Amino acid sequence: MLAHMGPVGASDPSSVATIPRSSAARRLRRLGLCVLAYVIALGGLRWWWGCEADRRLTAKIDEYRRAGQPVLPEDFQVAPVPDEENAVLLYGQAISKLASPARGQPDFSDFLGDPTLIEEKRDALVALLEQNVEPLRLLREARGKPGVDWKTRPASPLVFVPLPQLSGARGLAKAASVAAWHEYTRGNNSDSLERVRDTLALGAATERVHPCLITHLVRIAIDALAGSVVERIAPALRTSDAATPTQPAVAPAQPAQVRALIAELLDEESLRADWRLALYGERLFILDTMECLANGRFTPAAVFGTAGGVPGAPWMAPVFGPAWKLDTARALERFTAYVEAATAEDWPSARRLLPVPAEPIASSGLWALVTTLSSIVMPSMERAVQLHFRALALRRMAATALAIRLYEVDHGRRPATLAELVPDYLAAVPRDPYAADGRALGYRPDASPPVLYSVGPDGVDNAGQYALRAGGEMNYDEMDQPFFLDGRRPRPRLRWLADGTPRSAPAESAPSTQAVDDDKHIKEAQGDAQGHEGEHQPGREEYQPAP
Repeated sequence: MLAHMGPVGASDPSSVATIPRSSAARRLRRLGLCVLAYVIALGGLRWWWGCEADRRLTAKIDEYRRAGQPVLPEDFQVAPVPDEENAVLLYGQAISKLASPARGQPDFSDFLGDPTLIEEKRDALVALLEQNVEPLRLLREARGKPGVDWKTRPASPLVFVPLPQLSGARGLAKAASVAAWHEYTRGNNSDSLERVRDTLALGAATERVHPCLITHLVRIAIDALAGSVVERIAPALRTSDAATPTQPAVAPAQPAQVRALIAELLDEESLRADWRLALYGERLFILDTMECLANGRFTPAAVFGTAGGVPGAPWMAPVFGPAWKLDTARALERFTAYVEAATAEDWPSARRLLPVPAEPIASSGLWALVTTLSSIVMPSMERAVQLHFRALALRRMAATALAIRLYEVDHGRRPATLAELVPDYLAAVPRDPYAADGRALGYRPDASPPVLYSVGPDGVDNAGQYALRAGGEMNYDEMDQPFFLDGRRPRPRLRWLADGTPRSAPAESAPSTQAVDDDKHIKEAQGDAQGHEGEHQPGREEYQPAP
């Protein structure tokens, strides 16, 4: 019977092939289901990750807004100013009418950089000022307007918002500063003081172009121009109360003018408010830029280029968007700590509060991909904060120098101590913003040269001694920061003259402006404060203050 039946399965030749094919199909179906489940799980995880990132970032924003801090663009909106009350319209006209010198002649920066040019190239200076009578008139008229509205409002994406007014405002401030010194040398002390007040008003208005770190640094530079003019003119400023009869050609300053300028220099309430707003505006820039990147509105390469290996593929936002949003929340938290440090009462307190520098950017790996953007956008604030306190020191010393001059006019000598200025000339002796113990500004009336001084960023009192760089200019990073009461600030002479005469030997001349040195440090601070931002932001790099 078995032989008759034959081999098992011989009656169904297809059964041999059917069984394996069925098994392969089942395996393929299982694999497909696994892949589908994996994709669904991955999509669910990505959805949850995105929701969690949004939740954390929104919570951080809400936290700051509940504390009364401006965070979003709508928080920075201001009420419009009617045209008839708006100083900006006059500033804009003045900037547009600024005239350049004749070819081969010094410009305002040259006269500020080397004060000896004011005498040596007097004809060229007079010609340049005559070309700019109208801009300077408009600058004076603008100071009488009650409102400032540049009609610029924060709008996303902020990375592409241009700041075209800054360079022109710096040029206008330089023109006013040179005019102030020129009027003083002509004996017009009254108009010289008014030019200084024009410059301070322009600086305050310029900071309102757009709330951010760059506009505050530009204001610092403009304030430095005003302070440097005070250093030049205060030692021999003639007032109507002077004991020595004035010459008919001399227009003395009125004591009320001097006191008004002192009050403006010491009025730090608006300066501090604008500083805090600028910092919050910088935080908005960080938030807006990183949200635009995380939401795929533009790629990293579109903002930063490809230098330094910055990733820029379009697929990165969908993949790493939640990671970038979480990184944004961390960046906001870190920068808010910078705000609290930067608005401290003095530099030592600020330095203690500054967050510890972040770890260096990883050169490879997932962590590099999710943190590189914040590392680039996030500013390094220490230098910018230090410059802010330098500006406070300069304003306080300029005000004190004017008070000393009023005292000298009344008493025929400088005060032996700054306490003698209180209360007739100052409400209180200004404190040194660089000192940790709340001490007053330093004062050495019998030194050679006589100085007011701040202890500087190292906090060490060197009795007014100062350091020079190899080229002969002031070194603001070492020893004390002096304000010369004889008006003679050491600095090198420029190497350039219109007639080709070389200048290389350091000279002690009539007081130099700090603005040339400050220009350099402000550009450094912008680079430091903005990270690599200035190198890659199309709207911002075009309008960096000129050196």
